[in-house]
Amino acid sequence: MKYIRGGLKLKDETKKGFTPVYDMLNRENSLLYDLNMDSRMGFLFTLDVKPENSEYLGIIGNDFTGIITKYVLKFSVLSDEEGDPLDQKHPFRFIEKQTDTEKNMFYESKIQMSAWLESIEGGKPEICPSVANFSIFDNKESQSLLHFLIDKYENTSSIFTYLLSQIQKYRRRHPLFNIGVITMPIVENSETFYTYSKVNVPTPPVEQLNEAYIYLTAQTLRLTLKLNIFHFDLHTNNSLVTVTDNHPTIKLIDFGKASKLNDNSNDLYFKRNVDEKLELYNIYQAFYNRIPEIVARNNNDEKVDFINEVLNNMKEVDMKKNGEYYDWYEGSQYFGRFQMTEWFTHYYTLSNDDKVSTFNLLVDLTSINGEDPESLQLQIDERKEMMEKDVLFDFNKNISNFKVNFPGPENSIVITSPVITPIKNKIVRIDVDDDNNTWTLCDDTGVCIFITLGSLIVATKLVEHYGLLLGGSRKKLTKRKRTKRKRY
Repeated sequence: MKYIRGGLKLKDETKKGFTPVYDMLNRENSLLYDLNMDSRMGFLFTLDVKPENSEYLGIIGNDFTGIITKYVLKFSVLSDEEGDPLDQKHPFRFIEKQTDTEKNMFYESKIQMSAWLESIEGGKPEICPSVANFSIFDNKESQSLLHFLIDKYENTSSIFTYLLSQIQKYRRRHPLFNIGVITMPIVENSETFYTYSKVNVPTPPVEQLNEAYIYLTAQTLRLTLKLNIFHFDLHTNNSLVTVTDNHPTIKLIDFGKASKLNDNSNDLYFKRNVDEKLELYNIYQAFYNRIPEIVARNNNDEKVDFINEVLNNMKEVDMKKNGEYYDWYEGSQYFGRFQMTEWFTHYYTLSNDDKVSTFNLLVDLTSINGEDPESLQLQIDERKEMMEKDVLFDFNKNISNFKVNFPGPENSIVITSPVITPIKNKIVRIDVDDDNNTWTLCDDTGVCIFITLGSLIVATKLVEHYGLLLGGSRKKLTKRKRTKRKRY
């Protein structure tokens, strides 16, 4: 069992670090496309691979027989402190992109794994994808990864080129930034709730759409009340919808801004006041403990009141903590905003019968009623025994365990000196130092960059990446001895 990763099992037990993910990305028929760029710290992509090219097996029943062919890859730019601003001239929406930290990304993986494991107890539907791989690359390895992705996937190259420009930037107060990647499986034929409800043409039938809102609300309540996790970024791009036989189911994603309420650690939203987090835990535990009594009385009005009461409480917490986190002062355009707005507002227009259905679904998802205790405990024990050897569940592991090398070709370009901006002008000089295998490229304004190369072939790729012009056309580049310089 030692090669299980986040509820998945590697087909090839010898592959370490980022290698299985790289191998899937490097397959000829693999597809990579952007999924969601609205997160302040994340860049989400979907990876599709052929069954024969998948590196992971998923659980069907109690055996690893399911071939996982679709994954979400979350990329983040990492710095010593979260919130370092990135260049806002990026090739997508006008989101104020910022850096995350290794610690936060590590914590995010842990929370997601905890949510996944607890949600499947009793054979219940998973509340979120598990984590297949978590990797952190230093700056040099990050550049190699991004160059590979730029070359391999033309349709997403603008985003990866943007990321590359951000980690190459020279900042006086900060070292060069790094890249972190979380890889997780998703179900086939899923899409974000935003796309499902707002973008798709034709729109879903009203009954199906309402059922999706009910499921999303029940999963949100389940996450908070049963799993003790508050998701502070639960907009409609952070949930996935899958429709089977006209019935939608929902999984939650992107736990970068989530807090585990029943632990005493500081995190993004409770940096200075851990006691406040434990107070919230007690409030939601009290809500959760009321559910069996409501089930026993089976009064529909009481069920509706319960759903409204919990959601209104969560709205207030969401609004307060996000206001503090983003510093939304009174009078600003975002003051009073909460991340659940997009679906919360619509859900509140649903009928009381729909809210009764939400309560009943919550009861079913949280295993409060109708489970055989002995059978349930056996399932829990089996899952925990299976997962306790997983490195992602070992909270004693150091972040350094997840710092890996890029497993691709060694002939990668690495910018070894600060680069303020990529050279866009005509190159007027290329100096080659054979002894150190270093190239110096200078443009007609006098700006130079220094490059350590693994091969001359890659030098032409650098020209393509940065739009460099060699006298209007690319010429053959040949090495010269250190004492000689060739001018173009």
